[in-house]
Order: sequence, then structure tokens, then C-alpha cells
Amino acid sequence: MNKLVLLLALSLPLLAFFEEDEAQSVLQVPQKVRPVTVTTVAPEKSSALVTLKVHAQVEGGVALSIAVRSEGEFVPAVSLNRFVQSGAVIGHVSDPMRTLKIQGLQTQLNLLDEQTQLAKAQRKRTEEMLRMGIVSEDALIAASTALRQKELERTRLHNALSQQQLLRKGETVRSPEAGYITALAPSGSYLAYGAQAATLNPAHTMVRMYVPPLYAAHLKLGQKVKLKSGFGETNATVTAVLPQSSADLIDVIAQPKSALPVGTLLEARIAMKNIEGWILPKSAIVLEQNRPALFVIENGVARLHFVTVQKDMLDRVLVSDHLNPDDAVASQNAYMLHDGVHVEVAP
Repeated sequence: MNKLVLLLALSLPLLAFFEEDEAQSVLQVPQKVRPVTVTTVAPEKSSALVTLKVHAQVEGGVALSIAVRSEGEFVPAVSLNRFVQSGAVIGHVSDPMRTLKIQGLQTQLNLLDEQTQLAKAQRKRTEEMLRMGIVSEDALIAASTALRQKELERTRLHNALSQQQLLRKGETVRSPEAGYITALAPSGSYLAYGAQAATLNPAHTMVRMYVPPLYAAHLKLGQKVKLKSGFGETNATVTAVLPQSSADLIDVIAQPKSALPVGTLLEARIAMKNIEGWILPKSAIVLEQNRPALFVIENGVARLHFVTVQKDMLDRVLVSDHLNPDDAVASQNAYMLHDGVHVEVAP
């Protein structure tokens, strides 16, 4: 009896082993994978105006140095920190001796004109006397030299008179544009030609934009820009593309149509160019390998196609690259696809 019990105890694990092995040997039937259901759209040929959005800031105009175009004693006509209009008189530069110099030079020039006429007449008579054999060649040379000296002297006096007249014309110092006088030469000070009489801060402001070099190369002077800030929207005109950069961005200066507070931060929108491409729903665009792409359905199979997104238009995008108007582009459930997967196109 004891041997029978022992035999049963030893055989039970063995039987369990064969039963488990038999269960594992049963064939597993794979479940059928259902294809992803998608809807498709056809690309629509179109074009769009690409607008570049950049950061900008309002800055005060560059201070202008107002130089005198004369020389003499300066008498200001305005006070410091006063606002002046364009063309307003800033002051006068006067030299009491200038009028006397002009009168003296004019008198000398008139006298020299008479002497020059006499020298011309003397030379003509000398030529006639030379033909008659009365005088020698030396007499003609002397007469010609005397005439030439008078003409050179006349030229010198004429230049000196023109210089003094130019200085008198520049005695009135005017503002080149509207702004505030921030510096002014003292009254009674002597100013040489080209010396600074005043410093002007222009009333207008400018907008400094920070544009990527790739786009800055296409900007043109006079190009229109739209500005947006907490004060509303206004237009501006590009006046300079500076050959300097800030943090790898090119500084572009624009003149706003209306005045803006200095220091205001803006969003500038610059219309760059029209770009041809294909209009598609944004849902058709997926990100593969960190690049925008879409899936073209061919005979029930999704084919990956990388594209370049040229413009984002809320629920639509303008893409470029090689597409055809009869392509079936997956729009709904595109994010569930991968290259080569079988799909079912919804009617």
C-alpha cells in the first residue's frame, strides 16, 4: 500500500508537465489587423503673400548737429530746449567787417576791369605797331604779359568776392527739420565755418526692426511695413538696412507714419513675396524625423512625402515640393499612419 501511494506521488508532477506542454502546443490564430480609415483631399494649386513677423522697438531720432555756413559772432534766435519747426531760424552769424570787405573787393574788381580793358587795347596797338615794324617782338611779349597779370588778378579778386558773398548768404542758421534744441552755442561766441551752432533732437521717431539675414537681403528702401502694438496699428516705411547685426539679426530702420512713444515694443509685419504652392488642411501635415510631411494614398497604401510649409493660415497651410492636383492626400487620421501602411479610404 505504501508503495502505491509513493508511486502516485511521483507520477502526479509528471502528468502535470505533459498537460502543460500539450496546452502550449496549441496553435495560436492571429487576429486580423484592421486598416486605418482615412479621408483624403486633393491639393489645390494656389499662391500666398508671405509675411515676415519680427520684433521691433521705437527709438528716438538721431540727434542732428546744426553747423554754420559762415563765420563770425553768433547770436541765437531761440532758447535751449525749445521746439522749432523745420526751416525755423536758430540764430545769426555776423561779421561787421564782412560788408566792408565785400565793398572793397567790388571796388577793386571794378577798377581792375577797367585796367584789363586798357591792357587789351594796349596789346592790340602793340600788335599793329609790330606789323608796321615800329616795335619789336619784346614789346608784344611785354604787353601780353601785362594783360595776363591783370586777368589773373581779376580772377583772384572775383574768387575772394564770391567767398565773402557766400559767407554772407550763410549768416542765417536754420533748423533742417522739426525738433527740440538740446544744445546751443553761447551768444557772442565766434564760430568758424562748419562749427556747431546747435544740436537738434528730431521730433519724429524711428522703428528698429530685427530681421534674419536671409530675409533682410530681400528688403528694399521704401518698402511698406505694418506695425502693431498696444497703441494700435500703423504703417511704416523702410529707410535703412544697416550693415550691423544684433544677436545674428540685421538691424532695419523704418519711419512710422504716426508718432509712437519711445521704447514701445512692436510686432512688425513685412510683406516679402508671393509664393506658389499647394493649399491643404493643416490636419494633413504630420511631423516625421522632425520634418513636416504628409501621406499620399496610392492603391490603398500610405506613402510618406516630405514637404516645406511656406505659410500657416490657421486651419490651412501652403506647402511646396512635388505634388500633383490628382494626388489623394490623407487629411483625417494622418497622424496614425506610417510609410507603407494599408489604409481604408472613407467615402
